[in-house]
Amino acid sequence: MFIDRGVDGIILSGISGGKKDRKFINKIMKRNIPAVLVDRFIPDLKSSHVITNNLKAAYDATNYLIKLGHKKIGVISSPQKIKIFQDRLKGYKEALIENNIEYREDFVTEGEESIESGYRAMKKLLTEVDNLTAIFAMCDFMAFGVYKYCKEKNIKIPDDIS
Repeated sequence: MFIDRGVDGIILSGISGGKKDRKFINKIMKRNIPAVLVDRFIPDLKSSHVITNNLKAAYDATNYLIKLGHKKIGVISSPQKIKIFQDRLKGYKEALIENNIEYREDFVTEGEESIESGYRAMKKLLTEVDNLTAIFAMCDFMAFGVYKYCKEKNIKIPDDIS
């Protein structure tokens, strides 16, 4: 549709880098249509991109929770095959290390970027890990799922969990 309408350029947001996305971006690039990826970097594609410093953002978010007194911080991660989420997990780990808090794999659960997945991940974490005091959700949709779960279970944010 974009090609048929003769667009001068395309700004792409929410691209995961899967086969369909790569095929689409390659098709655009073969037609010499400028494309810019927003908040995604796909190493083997020579496309322009604008990206957040995800490592620092996750480090700052985790460090903020630690400064509030939290030491048992669960993580609800989007798929680790995507670089921005790898960077976010790395930032989380760096904040823990800097504050002498042990990284625990059982505090981390992975799911898809959806409200339902965030809901299931929150349920899993609270069922399997005792005394979590805070949650770091790596995407908005998953955070909405966390909120939905907490609301249904009368878990008050930030009183019962941050």
